[in-house]
Amino acid sequence: MGVPSFLLFRSASWRRVLARGRIEERRRPKTSCNLEMEAEELSGRELTIDSIMSKVRDFKNEDLTDELSLNKVSADTTANSGTANQIMMMANNPEDWLNFLLKLEKNSVPLNDALLNKLIGRYSQAIETLPPDKYGQNESFARIQVRFAELKAMQEPDDARDYFQMARANCKKCAFVHISFAQFELSQAVESGAVPLEMLEIAICNLNLQKKQLLSEEEKKGLSASTMFTAQDSFSSSVGHLQK
Repeated sequence: MGVPSFLLFRSASWRRVLARGRIEERRRPKTSCNLEMEAEELSGRELTIDSIMSKVRDFKNEDLTDELSLNKVSADTTANSGTANQIMMMANNPEDWLNFLLKLEKNSVPLNDALLNKLIGRYSQAIETLPPDKYGQNESFARIQVRFAELKAMQEPDDARDYFQMARANCKKCAFVHISFAQFELSQAVESGAVPLEMLEIAICNLNLQKKQLLSEEEKKGLSASTMFTAQDSFSSSVGHLQK
C-alpha cells in the first residue's frame, strides 16, 4: 500500500521550509550579543594556550638553567683540577700556586659555603705540596699559609688559630705573618667583648701603623689610670644609689 500523495507533498513542503530557514539563519547578521560570546570564547581559548605555552617555556628555561649550572660547576672543577695538576707536574713553586689560588678566589665571589670549602681544599693542597723547609722564607708561600688560616677563620676560629701558629712556625722571618696573627687575635678579642675596648682599639691602630709595640708603656699606664677612675666612679655611683 503506497503513501498518500498529499502526505508526500506535505513532507516535501516541510523539508523546503526547514531548508529555507537554515539558509536564512546563516544569512542573518549576528547580533552583538552573539559576537561578544564568541569573542569571550576565543579570548578564553587564547589565554589557556598562552598559559600552557608560558609554563612550557618556564619548564624549559628552568631545565636549561639547571643544566648550564651543572655543566659550569663540572667544567670549573675539571679545569681547576687540571691547573693544579699542571702546577705540580711543572715547576711546583709558590708563585704559580698563589696566582692560581688568587684567580680562583676572585672567581668565587660572592663566596658561599660550597665555594669556601673548595677554596680551603685548594689552599690545603698547595700547602701539602710545598715543603716549608724549602720555601719558609718565600713571600708567596707565606701568603698562601696566611690566607689559608684566614679562610679557616670564617669557618672555625679555634682551628684558624692553629693554622696561624703553623704559618708563624714555617715562616718565622716574614713580618706580615706575625702581624696577620696579631690582627686575628685582636679581632677575636673584639668579637668576644673583651674590655676595655679602648685598649684593643689602640692596639689595632698601632698594629696598622706597624709599631714595634701594640701598647707602649705610656699607653698602658694611661689606660690603667683611666680604668681605675672608671671603676671608682662606678663604685661611688653604686654606693650613692644604695644610700638613697
